[in-house]
Amino acid sequence: MYPVSARWQAAVVHSHRVVSRAELRSGDVVVADSSRLTVLSGSVKIDQTAAVRRTCEVELQAPVDLVPTFIRRTALDPFGNEIRLWRGIDYRLAGTAGPELVPLGAFRVEVTSVTDGPAGDYVVTLSGYDRSDAISRSSYERPYAIASGTNLVDAAAAIVADRSSLPTTPQMLLTAVTETTPLHLLEEGADPWSDGVQQLAIAAGAEAFFDVTGTFVMRPEPLLVDPAALVLSEGPECVILEIDREYNPGFNGVIITGEGAQAGPTRGEAFDLNPSSPTYWHGRYGRRPKWETHPLAITTPIATRIARTRLLQLSGAGEQVNLSMIPNAALAEGDIVRVQRARSGLDDLLMFESGEIPLTHDNPMPLVFRDRRVITGG
Repeated sequence: MYPVSARWQAAVVHSHRVVSRAELRSGDVVVADSSRLTVLSGSVKIDQTAAVRRTCEVELQAPVDLVPTFIRRTALDPFGNEIRLWRGIDYRLAGTAGPELVPLGAFRVEVTSVTDGPAGDYVVTLSGYDRSDAISRSSYERPYAIASGTNLVDAAAAIVADRSSLPTTPQMLLTAVTETTPLHLLEEGADPWSDGVQQLAIAAGAEAFFDVTGTFVMRPEPLLVDPAALVLSEGPECVILEIDREYNPGFNGVIITGEGAQAGPTRGEAFDLNPSSPTYWHGRYGRRPKWETHPLAITTPIATRIARTRLLQLSGAGEQVNLSMIPNAALAEGDIVRVQRARSGLDDLLMFESGEIPLTHDNPMPLVFRDRRVITGG
């Protein structure tokens, strides 16, 4: 959850004035701040399970000199520019300080649409994707080699630095691991993000993404045993508008196979061995393994770690709580939230997996939470 003040936490559950901001950057340099752009509508979509976690669509009112044409390039066109978005609370109605803003992401502009209205006002609609998309699209023109013995996190960071289109290396927040790679080759045409960074992250027992500030993050997979970032409960400060649950159990085991020149065929396994789990491997649910191959699974210990990471990602995926709430832009994918609803029989720790943050006051915030069961054993 993005750090916010106690004032935010108190205001967000009551009637408050919403404020949105947009900023355009070229080469990571601000070229148009919020004083020149008015956010009319839009939203930021979030999906923890997607390769590109955050996407946006925003409708802006812009001055004429910022509106791109076929002969004039501006920061609103989709040729390497970025838009940054914020949603916040304006406290001035209470006679206090100015707005408190929460960043929603740094988005590469991919599609620009311009509408010239009858009053001569220009409305520009932008669609954008977080920085992982730019790296994904920068496929390799020739093979890229990762030397044997390279630290897994260092290897991922090197790919990000190599394929980033920014003039300087993006800021990075990286977990520490000791595991290293075998000699690994990404063929020409390979996707640096999906085939490189994300595969390295799984091998390290981690997740990789760009956060709301545009920082590259590689951190351990979040667990439901982590402290709750927020409690959504009934009562006078309830922000839940609607709630429903869905149960569609999936896999309760993962089997990883790999083949490396150093060790020949390898195999790693991980199963739900928690007797209290409804998908217990030896229970009445039965055995439903998911088979996958992984290019870095060259030894049994590495293959087993990859299997455990994938099982952690898959566990509870079919046990979801879908709810609609008064927006809280500080929530981030992977946050642990306690949802309490007596008449629905809910008092559970759940993980925020996907949702949509509106940029204006007139729409709720739909969210999808999932269970992520504690997996014991191997």
